[in-house]
Amino acid sequence: LSVDISQSKKYINDLRKGKEFSSRDIAKNAEISDFRNKLLDREVKSILHIPVLNENDIKGVIGFHGASNQRWSMNEINTLNEFSSILYCSYFTLACNCFV
Repeated sequence: LSVDISQSKKYINDLRKGKEFSSRDIAKNAEISDFRNKLLDREVKSILHIPVLNENDIKGVIGFHGASNQRWSMNEINTLNEFSSILYCSYFTLACNCFV
């Protein structure tokens, strides 16, 4: 799913700070009003987004979309944050080795 998140200031600021964004019921979440309808059109009811960061620069977002009003556990969130770090480190290492 590709959406423009540039107008969702709180969402972007939280991601830049390394905070995950989750919503158990996106239909009621005003923080993502800019792209909520695209998700609802695809029958998405809950989301978990983890930033892929280089310092405070967002390089990407790992997103999980649920078809039910799912609550994400801290264990799941922590695991995905670790995966995000590994993903960025792997990408950065590959990118640096290309110029050696």
